[in-house]
Amino acid sequence: SAGVIMKVKVNVHDRIFVVPCGEGGQTMKWLAMVAAQRYALAVPNGRSRAREESHSKRGFFLPEMLWTEGQLLTNPEARISDIMEDGAVINVNLQQNVELDDVGAPKLSAWAEHAFSHSNASKMRVEIAKRRQAAADREVERQAIMERRQKEYASRKSQGAMHVVVAGDLESNEDVEAALMYDLNTLDLRAIEKSPVQHKALRLVLLEHFRMLNSIFIHYCGVARPGHIFGMCYDEFAHFLHLCNMCHARHDEEALRGIFAESASNRLPGGLNSSAPIPKLLSRADFVYGIMRAAASLATGGAADTVDAIEDALLEKIQPGWEAYQQDAILQAMSEKSTQAMIQDNRTHLKRVFEQHSRPEDGPGQTANRDVMLLEGLKDACEESGLLAEVLAEERADEKARKICLNAVLSAQNDPEEVRELPEVAFMEFVHAVARIAVEVLESKDVQQKIRIGIDYMLEYSLSL
Repeated sequence: SAGVIMKVKVNVHDRIFVVPCGEGGQTMKWLAMVAAQRYALAVPNGRSRAREESHSKRGFFLPEMLWTEGQLLTNPEARISDIMEDGAVINVNLQQNVELDDVGAPKLSAWAEHAFSHSNASKMRVEIAKRRQAAADREVERQAIMERRQKEYASRKSQGAMHVVVAGDLESNEDVEAALMYDLNTLDLRAIEKSPVQHKALRLVLLEHFRMLNSIFIHYCGVARPGHIFGMCYDEFAHFLHLCNMCHARHDEEALRGIFAESASNRLPGGLNSSAPIPKLLSRADFVYGIMRAAASLATGGAADTVDAIEDALLEKIQPGWEAYQQDAILQAMSEKSTQAMIQDNRTHLKRVFEQHSRPEDGPGQTANRDVMLLEGLKDACEESGLLAEVLAEERADEKARKICLNAVLSAQNDPEEVRELPEVAFMEFVHAVARIAVEVLESKDVQQKIRIGIDYMLEYSLSL
């Protein structure tokens, strides 16, 4: 009857879980996925990380068979209340041994095929296999590049030459200085400070803060890899400056777009006057230029000259803003080595989910902004991926899910004052929000495990897009 909360006992490989099902309107597929999630959290190392050592492990915890006493349940779309009563016991088998088909994709059981595949399942498997092979090829190419760079570094070091680090973490002071000089050589500092005498002072200011600027760039953009689109988009640039209280991303949009366009076109012949299209992404050097231009353009007074304005911005806005953001407990957990590697290695898959649920078109003739996601898009992504499965079984489910997602969005923005809350998130803020939601809704004491499982939900979901 209405208002009665139905509960079902689920036996997953001799572990019993009680699952609240509301009025029982959910499908058996939903119940099986909740059972798989509970089992993954209950068993140490119980959930295979998607795309870790071997893609053949995908589906290790996918449900493959459901049955009750004396009855095999073959329809994943059947409603729970139509085939069982409150307190009933259901058995769920998870797929523990994965066989591969002739294209290297995992073979699914009849039940899982019905539940998780579409009418073009065979085409999807071939496409997945191609993606995996392409990813493996890119990894081989990346390793070859890294080995070549290491050999070049050893050779230059033996000759007393300086190693230029183009991308990635800067471990030594020599790496920081070399990377900064490399970037500055691609920029026209006269557009920032006309006096050549001041250029040396500007370099010293940047040198003091360049390691931090590099870390910020990596956080938003990851590390460059062959075949990957790489760089910082406008919304990421604007959201970061907003985070550091240098501006307001919405109120100062016109000025920010001008700064972004100038920064992106700095290396083009003729700059903004070039006939070439303005790049849509900033390189690290462009990002550093943008920080300097923003500091000079948005300065509120008090600085004696341009170099002082840039130094004031770095000391009073950028550095404290970034340090405060890094104190966030979720971000600290995401920075753990294996979790960070999981995110960076799968940025393309996470981007696919992000873009699928990015901001819709604002009106006739306008295209969707694939660089930001609204609250509703985050909620849809978490529901479609199954991350909010248990929340959706509770009373007032939609209201609770919306509140959880809103809190996650604000957490990703470092819990700003109400007047500085933004209605959308950029890509890494989306990943941060997903991690925050996973920590809140999944039942485990291990925060990093919950974050990895939350990310894994998005990775599995990405394969269906």
